[in-house]
Parts: sequence; C-alpha cells; structure tokens
Amino acid sequence: MLPRSKKSVEITPIILKAAGGKQPYIWSIISGALPNGIELNATTGIITGVPVDKGDATFDIQVTDSEGTTAQKKFLWFIADNLSISTGALADAVKDEHYEQVGASGKSASGMLASNMVSLSFDC
Repeated sequence: MLPRSKKSVEITPIILKAAGGKQPYIWSIISGALPNGIELNATTGIITGVPVDKGDATFDIQVTDSEGTTAQKKFLWFIADNLSISTGALADAVKDEHYEQVGASGKSASGMLASNMVSLSFDC
C-alpha cells in the first residue's frame, strides 16, 4: 500500500527500488492504472504528479533488468478528497434537548433536536 494522498495536492515523489538483477532497470505498469495526473518515470522508477480524482487505485508495476528478467508487485493507493467528515460517531442525544459534543480538536457541534430531525451547527 502506498501512502495516502489528497486529490489536487502534489504528492511527495515515491521512489521505487529493485534488488538484484542487472541495471539499468525499466519500470512499467502492467495491469490497472496510476491515478489520473500521476506518472511513473520508466527509467528512474520515480512516481510523481498531482492526483485529479479521489478513490482507490490498484495496479501492478513491473521492473525489467538489462537481461530481460522481470519482477512484479501489486500496489493499492487511496486518494482522499480535500474535504471530508472525520467524525466517526456522535454521542447519544435526547429528543427536544440541547445537544453539544466537543471533539478532540476542541471544536464543537451543537444544535437543537426537533421531532425526529437533527439540526446541527458547526463551530469551525
């Protein structure tokens, strides 16, 4: 698994390494695809770029040495959206009672529950 990255944010270059064989190496994608906006340099084995879409990407990379010997490896990469909700769960609430929950960051979510509907305001 490759490090998580964010959509529209330039990634820290990822340097692929091979062990054994005879240099120089040639790197290629043999199955699947890198995320849009990301490139693999075939001679250096460095992955760079800015992902334009969020989501999972799975692909197989192959390295070939100067004698034609190959090795392959499958990779999984998750590209996150720039904005996401990080709250995993909220504390229980009571109907028609004021509600407030303070998160680890010290910011609060509060509101008034009316009937079966929840109205929350976020202090960011």
